Amino acid sequence: MDELKEVIQKFKEDFPYYAENCLKIVDNKGNLVPFKLNPQQLLVHETIERQKAETGMVRLIILKSRKLGISSYVSGRIIQKTALDKHKRGAVVTHVTDSTNALFKIYKRFHYNLPLPVKPDIRRSNSKELEFASIDSSIKVTTAGSEQSGRGDTIHYLHCSEIGFWPSAYEIAASLLRSVADVEGTEIIVESTPNGIGSLFYDMWVDAEAGENGYIPLFFPWTIDSDCSTTPPPNWTPTKDEKEYQDLYKLSDAQIFWRRTTMRLLGEDKFRQEYPISVAEAFRSTSGDTFILPENVLKARKRELPPESKSMPLILGVDVATMGKDKTCIVWRKGSTVEKYEFLSQMENDKVADHLIKIILKDAPTKIFIDGTGGYGGGVAACLRLRGYASEEIHFSSTPNDQQYANKRAEIFGDLKEWLSGEVSIPDEDHIEKILLVLDINIILLVSCN
Repeated sequence: MDELKEVIQKFKEDFPYYAENCLKIVDNKGNLVPFKLNPQQLLVHETIERQKAETGMVRLIILKSRKLGISSYVSGRIIQKTALDKHKRGAVVTHVTDSTNALFKIYKRFHYNLPLPVKPDIRRSNSKELEFASIDSSIKVTTAGSEQSGRGDTIHYLHCSEIGFWPSAYEIAASLLRSVADVEGTEIIVESTPNGIGSLFYDMWVDAEAGENGYIPLFFPWTIDSDCSTTPPPNWTPTKDEKEYQDLYKLSDAQIFWRRTTMRLLGEDKFRQEYPISVAEAFRSTSGDTFILPENVLKARKRELPPESKSMPLILGVDVATMGKDKTCIVWRKGSTVEKYEFLSQMENDKVADHLIKIILKDAPTKIFIDGTGGYGGGVAACLRLRGYASEEIHFSSTPNDQQYANKRAEIFGDLKEWLSGEVSIPDEDHIEKILLVLDINIILLVSCN
């Protein structure tokens, strides 16, 4: 009996051990096999355990490519927590009914194949809920927006699946997240493939990257998946563009060939959405055609220009914060090189002007361009004028210099695209890459003005 108690305690404390010895999954060949964690599942697990050790809770947001087994990992974790402990509530919310059915099927398979000593009796198994009679614990799997989506319940373990595709995500999530108390032992795991910007998932990810919401961000590109690889036929060679892409991301011929065949099935735009290779690519503009090629941005990150490029006149681009969490951005550019950029948080116009004057006195820029759209930058420009410093305001609704564009904003986007296709250099940082690919106006100023 003591030996059994020790084993059960190990099941509670060691999820990989519990998964391999208690849970069964169906593999790619259709065989029922022990659930042994793959590399990406192990990385999720290690990240969770570190956070739990530091904070006592789990708050994780995962941006991922397709079919990496993340949902299976979270499902296994929730059944471990609810089937081995009393009075615990697990809730899973998916984006569509088909996914709800598929995940509930995983939970039922997990429970059905549990060893008897750790298999709680089922009080009921309907309406997508497993209720464990003897320990008063349960798992409910629902679809976002349905009447059964868990709102109002007390939840200890919450899995928000494909939250980037939830209808009315802000309203649904606001109620759901309040159902999980910020107390030791609770867990919230949010995961999704990308679905552009302007969504709850995007906002949560940005806040997580900035360390502003308590969530740890974790990204999985398609290249981490060993299944995203197909041996090419004899004498196959990549195209010139594929070779450049291959060299930039250090990919094998098998990965490039898999990319080509999959992209033909999905189309380039859909492929980049469902199989992103970087965070920046995942959250780029999804209004239609790819506007800025991620490969051009990566080349600019890795390119080193000759030293004489640093002797070019310094241009400052300034985007002034509007309100809330928005931040003022300042960019240093010399010819074809973006030397650096910085963000200023919650500064009044006069303080931004003071900061710019310090930069002027230190770096002696030739010109300063300020985004005057909406009037926010105009206040900073006015403060500079009062103190004897000149700047030029840019208004995105104004008349463009090139009449092929509808307005100055469109012209700036066009200039940005052309600039990045040339021999240019930007800081080798993920953050600036993401800004460029989602067409954030902060950085765009720097290439539009000369």
